[in-house]
This record gives sequence, C-alpha cells and structure tokens, in this order.
Amino acid sequence: MNSGARRFLASFILVWIVAFPHAAHAQGGDLVVAPVRVVFEGRARVAEVTLVSRADEVKTYRISFENRRMTPTGSFVAIDNAGPGERFSDSLVRYAPRSVELEPGKAQTIRLLLRKPADLESGEYRSHLKFAAVPETAGAINSIERTGDKKDGISIALTPIYGVTIPVIVRHGQTKASTSIASADLVDDEGGIGVVVDLQREGTRSVYGDIRVYSANGRTLLTEQRGIAVYTPNNNRQLRLGLTADAANTAARDGVLVKFDERSPRDNASSRFISDPLK
Repeated sequence: MNSGARRFLASFILVWIVAFPHAAHAQGGDLVVAPVRVVFEGRARVAEVTLVSRADEVKTYRISFENRRMTPTGSFVAIDNAGPGERFSDSLVRYAPRSVELEPGKAQTIRLLLRKPADLESGEYRSHLKFAAVPETAGAINSIERTGDKKDGISIALTPIYGVTIPVIVRHGQTKASTSIASADLVDDEGGIGVVVDLQREGTRSVYGDIRVYSANGRTLLTEQRGIAVYTPNNNRQLRLGLTADAANTAARDGVLVKFDERSPRDNASSRFISDPLK
C-alpha cells in the first residue's frame, strides 16, 4: 500500500469513527485502534493496524506483545507460559514501529509481518498487541513515581497507564471449529431480567461472532452483544445480556430465541445456532 493510500485509509477511519462511534474499533482513553483483531490465515503474510488519536495534545504510545488467557466469563489475565492447548504468536509476527507519537486528530499505521518457520506445527497461535500510553510524568517507572523530598519523606503516587490490546491470531495448517449454545436461561436477579448464555466451542481454532436475543417468534430483536470471542483452548464462554423493561416483559411472557452468528474469516459466511424458545 503506497503512502497516498495509507493517508486516505487513515482519514477514512477517522471520519468513520466520528460518524459511527459504535462501529468496530477498540478504544482506550484517547486512542482508537482499527481493526479490532488481526488474523493471519492461508497465504496472508502482511497486515496493518491504524491508530487514531482523539486527544487534544501530543501523546506517545509504546507497542508490545502480551500473552493473555481468557477466562470462561470473557475477562483476560496476563500469562508468561503457555498452558495445555495454548500457543503464542508473538514469536511469529514482527511489527514496526515499536512506539509512536500521535498528534491530535492524526493517525499512524503499524505494519505487521508474519514469518513462519518451516517446522511450525499446525494449529492456532494467539498473542495480543498492546498499545500503552507512556506516562507524561518525568521519572515515572512502571506506573509508580516518587514524590516529596528527604525532609518530608517519600510518598508513592500511582500513575495509571491507559492502553488498548487487540488479538493477533496466526492459523497454520487445517483448523476448524464448531459452536453451539449449550444453554440459555431467563434470569431475574439484582441486575434485573436478563438472558444468561453458555456458548460452547469445539475444534482447533477460536470463534468470533455476535449473539442476538429475539422474541420467541424470531421477529423482534430484544438485545445483542457484538464481537464475542471464545479463544482456544477454552471450550465455553458464559455471557449475560441485559434486557430493557419492554424487552423483559416480552421475554417473560413469550420466551426468547437466542442466536449466535459466527463471522467467518474465510468467506464471511455465518453459522447460526438457535436455542429452543425459553419459557
């Protein structure tokens, strides 16, 4: 992609984000990242990620890989060593630059290059690319700074470091996955009436898609959650989708229909899994 095309793409992304704030991009503080995930599959060897600053001042971001494990509820914990069924992609993907200084309203492209060794085992590899804001406080180390002087002693102040992470996935060889809704239940708890879903995954790759809850006849959309992932080696993910008062009344009276549509990276075809109407 030449420099003119990159500038056009960055400008388009910035306009898209302003016009459609709920579109597919990741945001942390004043930083917006698009796309929200990178998947190397088939013959793909090169990818680009665009960073856009929404701050009103110049900010510096440091870029690094981080390995994370997804919990059954969808949260993440940082890990150093791979567990059973886990493979990391950080050693397979190179990227540049390693840090960027973004002016207000400006964009920067990060280029990723995949290099697979000849003896790479088949399967899915995943690490997360992290874009972390560099603290502005001089001398801040690991988000902790020293303040005060010898007379007053030393006090510790925490400097929060804001950032965004996106998964970088490498699929090598034949990988496949199937998904099903193991259970979907209407609940009435401290969060009000909602739908608790247990989404199950089988196979050698992760899945990524959208969950929607309809009225029992499938005609009225009651609620949805977009961009739901179940990463390897996890076999399931548990979600709770809240309902508005009107949607809750409809669900309690008639039951609901739950659907999961996978976003396929190969051909954009959707696989649909439908639970029985709930009573």
